Amino acid sequence: MLYIKKTRWSFKKQSYIAIMLLVIPMLVTNVWFYLYVKNSTEQNVHNTFTLLIQNIATQSINQQLTDIKSNIITLSNFADAKDIDNFINNNSGELKKLISYTLNSSRFFSNILFMNSEEKFNSIPFISQQEIQPSTRPWFKIDSNKNNLITFTEPYIDILNKKPSISVSKNLYDSNGKSYGLVSMGLDLHDMSQILEQVKVPLSGDLYIVHKDGHIIMNPNNLLINSEISNLEWLKKINNQHNYFYDNQTKTYVYYYVFPEPNWVMFLTVPEQELQLLINNNLHSFIIIGIISLMLYIAVSMLWNANFQRMMSELLSSIKNGRKQEHISQPNEFASIYNEIYKQHQEKDIATQAAKEDELTGLYNRRAFNYYLNSLIDSNTNFSISMIDIDNFKAINDKYGHTVGDLVLQKISHLGFKYAGSNNLLFRYGGEEIIIIFVNSRFNEALQRVNEWREEVQSLTWPGCEGLQVTFSGGFLIWTGQTANEVLTQVDKFLYKAKSSGKNNITSPH
Repeated sequence: MLYIKKTRWSFKKQSYIAIMLLVIPMLVTNVWFYLYVKNSTEQNVHNTFTLLIQNIATQSINQQLTDIKSNIITLSNFADAKDIDNFINNNSGELKKLISYTLNSSRFFSNILFMNSEEKFNSIPFISQQEIQPSTRPWFKIDSNKNNLITFTEPYIDILNKKPSISVSKNLYDSNGKSYGLVSMGLDLHDMSQILEQVKVPLSGDLYIVHKDGHIIMNPNNLLINSEISNLEWLKKINNQHNYFYDNQTKTYVYYYVFPEPNWVMFLTVPEQELQLLINNNLHSFIIIGIISLMLYIAVSMLWNANFQRMMSELLSSIKNGRKQEHISQPNEFASIYNEIYKQHQEKDIATQAAKEDELTGLYNRRAFNYYLNSLIDSNTNFSISMIDIDNFKAINDKYGHTVGDLVLQKISHLGFKYAGSNNLLFRYGGEEIIIIFVNSRFNEALQRVNEWREEVQSLTWPGCEGLQVTFSGGFLIWTGQTANEVLTQVDKFLYKAKSSGKNNITSPH
């Protein structure tokens, strides 16, 4: 005899319990996946901001530092003891002309001073011998090791313009290693900070460049320059060239980049609350999809259970009545628990890397230039290169405004595309400097294109800018096996020669 054991739970109740039990692993999986995606998103955000500050430092500030070092090296190489004495005693000579040219070529040089071994000095703008004692000034430093190094001072208030400044200086030695003087250049930190005003910092972040002693050197807000950062402990937490850490005192994430020389640090601070809000906003779509998926799973499971029980009821009824049902309902296919894991993924990168193109001109930027130049050299591809610099660009900005200055850059760049052609490369190297590379082009043909570009720029008219005439000067050479640094050094020398010989011309080795 068949014995059927009765149970306290009906088949219907057991089905519901089975459905609920099957929900548990799905919930656990969703929670785990949510935490994984959240952690991955946070790390991607931190990596993006770390890369962002690195790009700002290398593309903007390092260019200024390179120009500063290049200028002081040029001045020190040009000036021997006789030139310095002539400038100090007679306030004349070729050295004075070079100083004036250097001051006019960059907006952030406030003064240039030469001192001889007797601590007598002269400067532009003029500073009286009675106004200062050289040995008391920040730039006065005896290089006892004769390392011939370039030294950046701590920030101080300039005695001439009463503005925060930094001096960069270099001791001068003759061929016998005997010191015959010193050159010092004052840097206007307000003007140097203007480049940071053009940087769009996300999430209400703040951008600083800080000296190793904790004083702010550069900031879009001039009132903060020469003040201390909010927490000096930040400097102790630096353990790499670029990284980040969390500051519990200010509730901010601090991203940093350490300049190799001088000993400066760039900080980017982002409030924790805003960063978490950004991350959570990107996770909302995932949460919504998870809830919808769970509801669909329960609904489909319940529907399947109802259809299954109806089918069983119809089969039992058919057996009980002793007749075959002509039409027995069949359960529908179970709807997929998940139509998709998610319909969209939150963005993995929050502030895109530094584009390969310069935003203002549409040309390739300096990072792209370094990549393409090294690639051409590594592949042994023949090319010629020209570095051009807009003549009197600072004067154009000062007289007509930065808007017109930007328009000049854009117009010259647009014409550059015309003469570069489709197979060649055009870059904004920095400031008003543009580089064009001709690949597999003959020397005379490439040089002719650059001159035609220069002549068309010279012939341009500028409506609304009375008296404005724009020209540029340039250096040109063909690659003959030099390294990337040698190519840049040589073409820069030809550019300097073009500038020194009256401007509005292209100088080449032939």
